[in-house]
Parts: sequence; C-alpha cells; structure tokens
Amino acid sequence: MTAPLRTANGELTHRSGLFIEITGASGATGWGEASPYPGLSPESMEELMGDWVGRLASQLGSAEVGPSTLPGSDGREWPPTLVGAVSGALADLDANGSGVPMADVLVPGSSASSVEVNALIDGLDPDAVGQQTLLALDRGIGVVKIKVGARPWHQDLARVQAACTAMATSAASCDEAIGRVRLDANGGWDVAEARRALAECDELGIELVEDPVADPVAAAQIGKEFATPVAVDAPVTSLYAAQHLVGLDGVDVLVIKPAVCGGPHAAVGIAEVAVEAGRDWFVTSFIDTGVGRMTAVHAAIAGGSLGGRLACGLATGHLMAPDVAGASLGVPIDGHISVSAAPGHGVTPDRDSLELIASWESP
Repeated sequence: MTAPLRTANGELTHRSGLFIEITGASGATGWGEASPYPGLSPESMEELMGDWVGRLASQLGSAEVGPSTLPGSDGREWPPTLVGAVSGALADLDANGSGVPMADVLVPGSSASSVEVNALIDGLDPDAVGQQTLLALDRGIGVVKIKVGARPWHQDLARVQAACTAMATSAASCDEAIGRVRLDANGGWDVAEARRALAECDELGIELVEDPVADPVAAAQIGKEFATPVAVDAPVTSLYAAQHLVGLDGVDVLVIKPAVCGGPHAAVGIAEVAVEAGRDWFVTSFIDTGVGRMTAVHAAIAGGSLGGRLACGLATGHLMAPDVAGASLGVPIDGHISVSAAPGHGVTPDRDSLELIASWESP
C-alpha cells in the first residue's frame, strides 16, 4: 500500500491475495481476486494458499466451467474471498466471451457506464482532514468518508467537524450545495459511545454511519433512536444475511462488498433485496487491486438500474501501488468512476505486472 490506513480494526499497511484465471472452452478468460482482509476475513492468506487452493484447482479441473464451478455449490463451506474471486472470474469470463462489459452480464441491458463515488479521508488530525476534504471537493467528489472508532470519540469529533467546516466553506465560496460526510466506525464503538456519537452526528447532518457497533441488532436499535441513518457493512456476508438485516427496523443502508458476499452476481441480488425493502445501498471495494475493484465497479453500475444506490466506496486505487490496473482505470473524474464498452471488467493482468506485485514490499 502507498500509506498505512488506520481503522478501528487496526492499521493496514499491506495487502496480500491471489488471482484466479479461468479459461473457457472458447478460449476466453476471466480473472478474479481473493484478498483476505487481516482482522476482518475469517480466512487468512496462509489458509488460502494451503488446502483451499488445491481443492479449488481440483474442482476447476473436474467441472465444466459454469455455476457448478463456484465454490460452495457442493454444499461445503468455502472461504468468502475465494467464493467472491471465482464468481468474479466467471462473470468476467462470461462477459469476455460475449463481448460485453461485465455490468451487462450482471443486469442485461444496463445502460449506465459510471457510478458516483466517495473519497476516503484518512487524515489523523483535523487540519489534515480539512485539507483532504477540500482536495476531494476540488476533484469533483461531493461525498467524503472518514474512518472513526480507532481513537476516543471526542478526538474523532474534531476530525469530523473539520470535514463539515471544509464542506460548508467550499459551498459558500462557490455558491454550491454542501457536500456530504459519512463515517465508518468499523464496529469500534460500544453502545454508550455510539449513542453519544450519533447524537452529535444528528446535529452535524452526517449522511450516515457505518457499523457504529459490531452487533447488527444493537446497531439497528441505535438506528431507531437517531435521525442519522445507520448502515451495516461487516454483517452483509450473503444474500441470506441481507434478507435478515433488512428485517431489522433501524437498519437504513446496506453496504455491499462483492469480494466477500459471494461475488458480483450476489452483490446485485443484495442490492435488489435492499431496494425491495425500501433501504438504500452502496458498493465498496475491499482495498484490493484493479481486478477486485473493477469487479465491484461493474456490480455497482449494474445494480444502479434498481434504484436506491448511494455514492460508492470504490475510489481506493490510489492506496494500491503497484497495481495490475492501468494508471487511468478506475480513477474518479468529476466524482464518478466510468467504464468503457470493453468486454469484461477491463483488467487483464500481464505477467510483468504480476511479477512486480509479487516482489513489492510496502514502505
């Protein structure tokens, strides 16, 4: 990574993962990515590289490429990131074989080609947060997301206020609407601190708060007590989990990570569950490379046709260097990430880039 990312789950300094390439009978290929997140994913990279890779190779080698290839179709529990990687590779293969963008495979007839994104603000002090917020606004990004919960709320509050002040100052200077600030506590607060934080979020007009506490039932209860919408992220692990979560009064928004919820098809299905239940939703990356990130971009674009989509957390490519995606792929312009009419998700790693990543050491 280009710089450490501090969250309530600890400091993230590097990412490890594996790429999966599947070749179909026509010769078309598809690429997926499995990158377990330390402290969040139930599986580790060491576990993936152990028995699981061998099991996957055996399943891919013995099955016709299709739904039966997907880990978990045999009824066994497979690591979530591996399921997401194979599902993504299959969707990429399908799109490449059909000569259409992945979004069009996920929701046939998808006409959109871009998605609004938020900027991730990681400044450790109020001045840095304010400066980063103004920089995001200058780049045309009107929504910023601040990681909180790694320090006491009164310290985070000063950072949040700095972002809100920067938003208001910018809006006043150019006679535009004030942008939006959202927070992600990563389940780092207890219930009492979450209530204190949400009360002040109500006063500040915060757009939403992700995972104020780790328990989704407790998060839903807090959501019923305050005006600031509560989003759930970590509990959204599958279509089944999403169906349960939208049944909790007080859960206002679902955060969808294709990397861990079953892949891009499952992500679109979860978006549909949210919309049918009258909830908003958005897609985020898993702080992954261009393969995983652009898969998530296509899932967000495809799901956008259903309605209910908020700005998505997909502008994270700057955190990864080097990357297998091109320098301009997935870079937001005027607050949106666009995709071309090229087939698949648009990322085909070459051997040189794979070797470069394999040898890279985070500073």
